[in-house]
Amino acid sequence: MAYPASKYDLTGKRFFRLLVISYSHRNNSNKTVWNCVCDCGKEKQVAYSSLTRGDIKSCGCYQKERMITHGLSNTPLHKLHTGILTRCYNPNSKLYKNYGGRGIMMCDEWRYNLQAFVEWAKTSGYKKGLSIDRIDNEKGYSPDNCRWSTVVEQNNNRRSNHFFTMNGETKTITQWARVYGINKDRVFCRIDIGWDIEKAIITPIDPLVKYVATFDNITLTVAKWCKKLNVNYDMVKNRIKMGWSPEKAIVTPSMSKNTCSKRAIKTAWAD
Repeated sequence: MAYPASKYDLTGKRFFRLLVISYSHRNNSNKTVWNCVCDCGKEKQVAYSSLTRGDIKSCGCYQKERMITHGLSNTPLHKLHTGILTRCYNPNSKLYKNYGGRGIMMCDEWRYNLQAFVEWAKTSGYKKGLSIDRIDNEKGYSPDNCRWSTVVEQNNNRRSNHFFTMNGETKTITQWARVYGINKDRVFCRIDIGWDIEKAIITPIDPLVKYVATFDNITLTVAKWCKKLNVNYDMVKNRIKMGWSPEKAIVTPSMSKNTCSKRAIKTAWAD
């Protein structure tokens, strides 16, 4: 009996509810057939392509369960339930590496009983617009580890978010990034290359952002004044780098037509 090449060996791999135990034989189409055991305990022989394409997901029990959905077929909760099963148990799913690949599973109570999942959802605050959220991201889907959250709340619970305390106040890094008006991905990128967390959060993208100018008791950032007065921002930035005060850098005329005056400031503000 010719054994398949190692790169085609499925032994030990899981495909939805089927766990491949060993190689069996080649069928009439010369395709490899594998001995599998279903999560329900039954054994089944399945062809290589049927496993890898996801054509066969169980010994047959999964299909039977899908046929009995208590009138919930294609409802939002039924689709959600199916989606969780797919990312937790189907290695061909693009999301599997972040769920089943990390050991994130669904409890048996929900996995084999859609009605139980639906009843929990209805009694735990489910409504349109909310997403299921795991309280502890290192644990699976179960009644004691799940809740319903808005998209923002769920984003704050991702593994990429960690809590950080500044000035006696604790927030997730994502929340701090929002407070300082900086993209959270930029903050995490800075941390990844070795920046101190606080520096990564509070450092503006453009150093000039920290400069402000005051005219007639009105204080705005230099960038906002430049936009308001139609002054060349790069010119003002270079002047400040040379040691000019922000106010002088803004109002001093240039050799171009792009000039500014105190009269223009009052006119622009009045607009």
